[in-house]
Amino acid sequence: MSVILRNQHINEDLIGDFCARCRMLYLSLD
Repeated sequence: MSVILRNQHINEDLIGDFCARCRMLYLSLD
C-alpha cells in the first residue's frame, strides 16, 4: 500500500514538472 502511495506521489511530481515546463514555454511564446 505504501509503495502505491509513493508511486502516486512521484507521478504527481512528474505531472507538476511537466505543467511547469508547459507554462514556461507558453509564457516565452507570448
